[in-house]
Amino acid sequence: MKFIVALALLTTSAVAVQLQYDTAYDHADQSLSSVACSNGENGLLTKGYTTFGSVKGTTASTYVGAAEAITGWNSAACGNCYQIKWSGSDRTINVIAID
Repeated sequence: MKFIVALALLTTSAVAVQLQYDTAYDHADQSLSSVACSNGENGLLTKGYTTFGSVKGTTASTYVGAAEAITGWNSAACGNCYQIKWSGSDRTINVIAID
């Protein structure tokens, strides 16, 4: 019974979130001061990140992008990570929301 409940909770945790990508996010040396998640209590600069590349790290399957959850400057959703999985495939990527 506990297994079924846990499985049900896992399946309901997947939600559709609109993510956006722009080629500007390809520039690893771009300062975070140009995005909504720059400074402020929830900003990524205040957490020690300075550039798009510092957020993304060196993982090839991790990208930075925009998410509808980021409602503006200093959003509590800054830095949220979303996993995208292709239907019918094992391919996944991670997107860290910065804008």
